[in-house]
Amino acid sequence: MSEQKPVKVKKVTPYPFRVDLVRSEGAPPIPGEIVKIVEVGFLAKVQAPIFKVGENWSASFEIPVLRASLKAAVKVMKTYDAHEKFEEKNSIKSYLVEFQFLQIGDEGKNAIAQFCRAIGQTSK
Repeated sequence: MSEQKPVKVKKVTPYPFRVDLVRSEGAPPIPGEIVKIVEVGFLAKVQAPIFKVGENWSASFEIPVLRASLKAAVKVMKTYDAHEKFEEKNSIKSYLVEFQFLQIGDEGKNAIAQFCRAIGQTSK
């Protein structure tokens, strides 16, 4: 019998991952990065301070590790003050926005729950 070589598992950084946010049909997407996700919503870092509490948006993203693509209706729940990152005399402002899923479906919730378990964020 020949010995099987151990399989090398490539480590994937779970956060941040890209999200495209669209306010209305036909509008260009606003790119952002999801820095935390749970079954009810997510926290995203964006470069533009255009989000207002109570607004409805559409979010499209691919969950790393599972490679599951999701598109969901979301609502802005909170916005956070600017965070400045200084790089060689240039300051870059980024804003944190908390979104809640309005419609995601059981398949989307299951994919998010599986992702959170896979990265050790939850133990359920």
